[in-house]
Amino acid sequence: MNMLDRLTAQGIIEPLDSAFARFMGRIGPDDPAVALAAALASQRVRQGNICLSLPEVAGTSLRSREEEAFPGLPPSTVRPWRRGSRASRRLRWSALRESSSR
Repeated sequence: MNMLDRLTAQGIIEPLDSAFARFMGRIGPDDPAVALAAALASQRVRQGNICLSLPEVAGTSLRSREEEAFPGLPPSTVRPWRRGSRASRRLRWSALRESSSR
């Protein structure tokens, strides 16, 4: 049983969250941390939030209905993802500015 299946079986995430994480894994990097972040982001949206705050969840454990602890996102994921996010926004902004100037 893989991580997403275990988290779903323990009631930490829902099947929809797991399906979204698997989809993200198919179109993006095959990285367990990315899959977990995608599942947690999906969970947050279902709970009425608009985002997942990486600094808030990194380094914390996830709790099942029976209070069993599962490892969450490693703290080391936050800094590289922030750099990647900033670079991605700059690339999108640059492409937008370039296309609008034509």
